[in-house]
Amino acid sequence: MKNKKLIFVMVALIVFTVLTLIMAFIWLNILLPVDPVYLAEDPITLCRATGCSGHICSDQDVITTCEWRPEYACYQNARCEIQETGQCGWTMDDTLRQCLADVNQELF
Repeated sequence: MKNKKLIFVMVALIVFTVLTLIMAFIWLNILLPVDPVYLAEDPITLCRATGCSGHICSDQDVITTCEWRPEYACYQNARCEIQETGQCGWTMDDTLRQCLADVNQELF
């Protein structure tokens, strides 16, 4: 009699574990899918200024030569974030546009 109760408890635990795993799979993969667009709403964690001079906006570390060009100063306060294309890039707001135009005018 004790053996039958023990077997019943073990089978019940196995069934409970399998059902829990199935529910977790359904929850994580069907009911709560991770949409890349959702992740992209926090550009600070995905896009960052990189390169030796901080003039490249990317979601990966980029190795560049270490030179300084006057226009790189414009990117120091610019926003590096996901663009409409879904790629990282500098947001061309009025401040960045004006800074780059001023630098270009000084050079020529």
